[in-house]
Formats: sequence, C-alpha cells, structure tokens
Amino acid sequence: MKVKSWSFSIRFMVLIGLLIVVAMVQLPVQIIALKSMNNMANLFLGIIYLLGFGLAVWFAYWAFRQVRQIPKSPMVVKDFQTILLTWLLFMVVQIGLGMINQLFYQQTQTSNNQAIIQILKSNHWALWLMACSAVVFSPVLEELIFRGYLINAFFSEKTKWWGIFTSGVLFSLGHQQGFNVISFLIYASLGWLLSYTYVKTQKIQVSIGVHALNNLFAMGIMILTVH
Repeated sequence: MKVKSWSFSIRFMVLIGLLIVVAMVQLPVQIIALKSMNNMANLFLGIIYLLGFGLAVWFAYWAFRQVRQIPKSPMVVKDFQTILLTWLLFMVVQIGLGMINQLFYQQTQTSNNQAIIQILKSNHWALWLMACSAVVFSPVLEELIFRGYLINAFFSEKTKWWGIFTSGVLFSLGHQQGFNVISFLIYASLGWLLSYTYVKTQKIQVSIGVHALNNLFAMGIMILTVH
C-alpha cells in the first residue's frame, strides 16, 4: 500500500539521488586504497566512510517509507529457509555462468570482484572497511533502493514482473566495471532473485538476508584469495 502519492517526476528524482548516493558512498575507502596515508588520515576517512554509509541507509529507508507502508511482520522459520534456498539457487546460477565467463572471457572473477580484490590488497584499513560495509551496510542500502524503493515507487501488483526485471537490470548495471555480458547476467540474476524474493514475501528483511549471506560468502572467498 502506497503511503504518499508522489508525482512521477519526484519519484524519479529521488531515485536518481539514491543512485548517486550508491555511487558516491564508496569514495572514502577508494581514497584509502589508492593513497598512502598515515593512520590518523585513514582513521578520519574510515569514520567519514561509516558515517556516510549510515546517512545513505537513512536516506534510502526514508525514501522507502514514502512509497510503502512497511509491514511489522516478524521473521519466521520459513523466511530463514527462503534466505538459504534463494542463496543456494544463486550459487548454482553463478557457478554455471562463471564457467561460461572463464570459457569465453578467461575471467575467474567478475570485473566488479576484481576491483574489490584490488582494494582489499591495498592495505588493512581498506580491507576491513570494505569487508564490514560489504556484509553489513551494502546489503541494507542496496535492498532498500533497488527492491524497497524502486519496485514500490514505479510498479504495482499488475506490473510486478516488470518491476522484478527492471530492478535486476539496474542492480547489475550498478555493479559493472566496463561491460561483460556474462558478468552482467551474474549480477542481473542475483538482482532478479532478490527482487522476486522481496515481491513474494513482502519482507525487505528477507532480501537483505539473502544479499548479506551472498556478500559474506563472496567476501570470505576474496579475503582468502588475497591472503
């Protein structure tokens, strides 16, 4: 149920603002990774990074609240089963597409993961900040935007499949470093699964759980690769 009736132009402008936030929020940790600075400078940028993420999550949650009455349904056992099964399904899809990616592009990692690995290799400040945000903050921020806000602001029950499709495409485009069709499909398939899970359960916590579990596994693998 929509809470407020915003015009299309306002909804679109808010979406653009949210997408800009997603693009900008990683800048402090990228600076830490690229420049050799002392611990005080790194600490200062780390605090800015975490505060920025906090503000970004607040903005995304506020936007979500403007277009959707958030149900107060508690998480139940079935929700946790859905999280696990959805993640396992994505693992199967990812392995299959990863084999195709290696066959045609000779890449064992997506371009986005390669960029993250370079950040993780740079120094321990970047490693721990990136690991923390990838597992805790990014899933919350991205699910509030790409599932919670986008689907509710622009699509109805009758057009939910278009919402699922659009959400997955935009989510994938936001994770591209250059363009590789297989890499695009990997992230799009994750976005579609997350979108379907959210639409099916009507619980943003469930899609956040799937996203966080996926990022936890991926980040663990990347940290092991780096070290």
